[in-house]
Amino acid sequence: MMAEKAGKATNGGEAEKSLKDKGNEFFKAGNFLKAAALYTQAIKLDPSNVTLYRFSFTTICNLTIPIGFRSKMIV
Repeated sequence: MMAEKAGKATNGGEAEKSLKDKGNEFFKAGNFLKAAALYTQAIKLDPSNVTLYRFSFTTICNLTIPIGFRSKMIV
């Protein structure tokens, strides 16, 4: 039983990391809507990961701030 839980945690962590990495790629390319969607999926897999919330917040800020006022935000 414990081995099953440990395996699921590992797979979930890998999936969450993959979603975060894909989100980072879209963020860097300026596709903030797709990045936000991927970060949201990652948060659903690991709601305790504070970094994912920060990435999501930064991405949403880039969606709402006019292009001329955006600073270079690094994820």
